[in-house]
Amino acid sequence: GFSRTVTRHYSVPCVFSTEQLRYPKPDGSICLQKSFVGDGVKLDCAGGFGAVMMVTATFGMVAATKAVDKIVAGVRRPADRVKPQV
Repeated sequence: GFSRTVTRHYSVPCVFSTEQLRYPKPDGSICLQKSFVGDGVKLDCAGGFGAVMMVTATFGMVAATKAVDKIVAGVRRPADRVKPQV
């Protein structure tokens, strides 16, 4: 139910890549077009997609950096923003 309007912002920090996905072909080569029909390709090494430690680790470290930046900047939940009564 989320809007697909590219100008709509939800203020949810995230880490992502704008790199074009490359799809595996049955002959072992790759292409930029999703040409398969049916069950598709699973996101595992046997099906052509896999996880390389350097890529997943980099995304994890960037996500952790975003979280630490928010903590250091003092971003708090709305309930924490209420000033205590003296």
